[in-house]
Amino acid sequence: MWRPPWPEDWGMTVRQVNRWGVLVALATLLVGVVNVVSPVHVQAVATINQVGVDIDGEAAGDLSGVSVAMSGDGSRIAIGANSNDGTGIDAGHVRVYTLINGTWTQTGADIDGEAARDYSGKSVAMSGDGSRIAIGAYGNGSSAGHVRIYTLISGTWTQTGTDIDGEAAFDNSGYSVAMSGDGSRIAIGATTNDGTGIDAGHVRVYTLINGTWTQTGVDIDGEVATDTSGVSVAMSGDGSRIAIGAPYNDGNGSDAGHVRVYGVPTVPVAPTITSVVGTNGSLSVTFASGADGGSPITNYKYSIDGTNYIALNPATTSSPFIISGLTNATFYSVTIKAVNIVGDSLHSNTVGGTPVAPAAIVEPSTTTVSATTTTTIAAVDISSSKKVVVSKNELPQTGSDSFPLVALAMGLLSAGLVVTTRKRFTRR
Repeated sequence: MWRPPWPEDWGMTVRQVNRWGVLVALATLLVGVVNVVSPVHVQAVATINQVGVDIDGEAAGDLSGVSVAMSGDGSRIAIGANSNDGTGIDAGHVRVYTLINGTWTQTGADIDGEAARDYSGKSVAMSGDGSRIAIGAYGNGSSAGHVRIYTLISGTWTQTGTDIDGEAAFDNSGYSVAMSGDGSRIAIGATTNDGTGIDAGHVRVYTLINGTWTQTGVDIDGEVATDTSGVSVAMSGDGSRIAIGAPYNDGNGSDAGHVRVYGVPTVPVAPTITSVVGTNGSLSVTFASGADGGSPITNYKYSIDGTNYIALNPATTSSPFIISGLTNATFYSVTIKAVNIVGDSLHSNTVGGTPVAPAAIVEPSTTTVSATTTTTIAAVDISSSKKVVVSKNELPQTGSDSFPLVALAMGLLSAGLVVTTRKRFTRR
């Protein structure tokens, strides 16, 4: 039997009940009036008072208030009117209001649906600070549906990224929408997607990465046909968990409905640099990884100026790694980020290091033998192990010493003989 993709909501009444089960607030949706009434007093419990006056819909039949979202501090709200006719019959629109001196004042212009019968505003979500909203238009594009995200920039609601379209015609994507606290992640319900059966429904999660809304994880499909999973969706503040409603699931009886909760991958936790050691033209960076955010870390990025980050090539997930091509005797401040399928972590702590040039090679030196029978040839102080080769009458003799100062005494040398020493270094 065919079911609509949503429970009937025309003439919908919403009630708020306190912990004693007593009605304390009543809101009624008829022809587009959002009205909160609070006449009920319970013993010594404080009265719930209306803030500001009613925020009325623009015109009859607009169904303003079919959806509503609020900022974390309650000073800004978004109101969906999915049958507003601003850009065509039932195109829908959303209006945003900010509480200024006790008055709800519209912020920015109307955010109209794209075309007639888009039903834009059927769902709406808002970031914690009220600067970003997501708007669902489940009727867009042969009812494939879409979601648009807007950010308030200099008083204007400006679209962020492109439209997020439903998978197929009649999916009704955008029937529900939820957003993380910082506005960087959204969940979108498509109540009549057929992924696991006709009208099983599904939810997709998207993360804003470099200005593009990128799907995070796979589709979260409804259990079976006609579940209409995705009629409702909610997201935790950090975007790591979502709840999905499927009102027509039959798990506990016909149309008993159910809710499923899912964990969603996030960006990794920032790594910690433990040391940066300078070598010839390079820095060796040792670090400790943070949690992977529920998705494996695939690479790291580094910065030596605190601004520009370069991905390791080839990709590296183990410690330490080498940053090469640097200038010796130059101090660098190093920070790193971890990368997974969702995106980049926050940057690590900053640790400095200086590439170090190798010890200089000492050129051959000469010593003139005195009139005595024995002359001591003093070697240069060097830090590496070394071998001294002394040539006498072109017949080499050798001596070696592992001490910092090398002195080799040769006998039976004639006065005025020039002796050449060559120092050969073996680096450790």
